[in-house]
Amino acid sequence: MKTGPPIDGSAGEIRSLRAQLERYRALVESQTGTLENRACRQRALTALRQRALQSRDLAALLNDGVSKVVSLLNVPFCEVLELQPDEQSLLLRAGAGWREGLVGHATVTACRRSHGGLTLVSAGPVLIQHPINEGRFPGSTLLSAHGIMSGVSVVIRGRGKPYGVLGAYAQTSREFADDDVFFVQAVADTIAATVQRTALEEELLIISDRERQRIGQDLHDGLCQQLAGIEFRHAVLVQELTDDPRIQAEALKLSELLRDAMQQARMLAHGWLPVRSEPRGLMAALEALAVASEKLFNISCRWECPRPVFVADATVATHLYRIAQEAISNAVKHGRAKTIIIALVQAGPDVTLTITDDGCGMAGNRPAVKGMGLRIMDYRAEVVGGSVQIGAAPNRGTFVSCTIKCHKLGDR
Repeated sequence: MKTGPPIDGSAGEIRSLRAQLERYRALVESQTGTLENRACRQRALTALRQRALQSRDLAALLNDGVSKVVSLLNVPFCEVLELQPDEQSLLLRAGAGWREGLVGHATVTACRRSHGGLTLVSAGPVLIQHPINEGRFPGSTLLSAHGIMSGVSVVIRGRGKPYGVLGAYAQTSREFADDDVFFVQAVADTIAATVQRTALEEELLIISDRERQRIGQDLHDGLCQQLAGIEFRHAVLVQELTDDPRIQAEALKLSELLRDAMQQARMLAHGWLPVRSEPRGLMAALEALAVASEKLFNISCRWECPRPVFVADATVATHLYRIAQEAISNAVKHGRAKTIIIALVQAGPDVTLTITDDGCGMAGNRPAVKGMGLRIMDYRAEVVGGSVQIGAAPNRGTFVSCTIKCHKLGDR
């Protein structure tokens, strides 16, 4: 067996061996630390992606992503910049480390003079490796005001155009490794997937509502008008059948059937086009929904509105109406309710719609797995800046409540 050269045991030789061992140990520790760091980041990404799939709360997802970047990159500053509709500025939508009051209010220019603006038009990550006030980004006043010396930023893709920018920054000179850049990009991609899915869902809902309106208008202008014409001509015919009482009686029965058909056609048209574009439209539509539900489901459906509530925005009013419609349908089909109350009230600046039933109730506050109807109710509420609460009614049954914030209401 071959062996290495003999060790003479001199102090110099021993020092050399010790130095080699230290280098090997440092290399092993470095590789072990890198692997552990990668595993930790992968777990964080998995948790973030799981949250993105389970919830539509974009604000909470942004805050969670910011927290993970700050923690796992060991940086004091992180930002999510949202491109504004005019595409001229970026709003600090979420972040960590910034002075109090800036998140949600501070803006930076979206042009190439700012770090965020340059990131928007770049094909890849943009790195800062020198003090921000050296002149490369004269438009990055937010970064320079906080003494940023190094950082990395990537684009958050949107649907058709960028949503914004995700950035991580330090007040010391730091060279961000490829693993750091990859992690920031992975967080940005997770946010982007949620942004794109939300935008697509909103487009689909808008298209669906437009189709409902078109069908309702077609029913009103087409079928209802034709039935009205048939009823008129039939009434004339009945007057001419005086010679044969038996045939006239049959004709009168046919008149009743025609009137019933017209009533059903009008109800269908109203269901597809339920809310008129006027401040009182929602109140009138919900009252009509209560009457129609009684007839359709053979139940007691009561409408309560102690004081007038005006919602001038037809889109907001339509979403509230659809939430009520879905809640009533669920109460009858799944809760076997016999009595339902539709209530619309205003408390201060907010409006709350509540549907309460006396059905069999729920095992918990909310079902563990939400069906399509509940998910659509949640989405409709979020579209107009509200939220849906579902729980057990005080005595028996279930309540569904949706509150819309004041800035979504029309003028009185």
